Amino acid sequence: MFSTLDEAFELPAAEAAPPSLAQVSPAAGAAAAAIPVPPVTYRLALYKPGSSVEWQGRDMTVSHVLLRRGRLMVYLQGHTEPVEPETLTMPLTRLVLQRTAER
Repeated sequence: MFSTLDEAFELPAAEAAPPSLAQVSPAAGAAAAAIPVPPVTYRLALYKPGSSVEWQGRDMTVSHVLLRRGRLMVYLQGHTEPVEPETLTMPLTRLVLQRTAER
């Protein structure tokens, strides 16, 4: 897992980006707008109330989540102390960070 939120949301190096509509000639503008742009996706753990996680070999449920002093604090139901997210196991969620063309 990631030790900080900054590492978790670090974006990949930008590849050759498609030209913006301002750089494309007006005649080619309509054709350029129809070019599909592949979405940028990441798979991250999404901690939210009610999510099922595994902690120390037991299935637990997330009670609430706090960001405190730049650290993610996950609280579990039936446990009073916060748990480090690195010690939790859960299925990853697919996040799309770029708009896709409408179909």
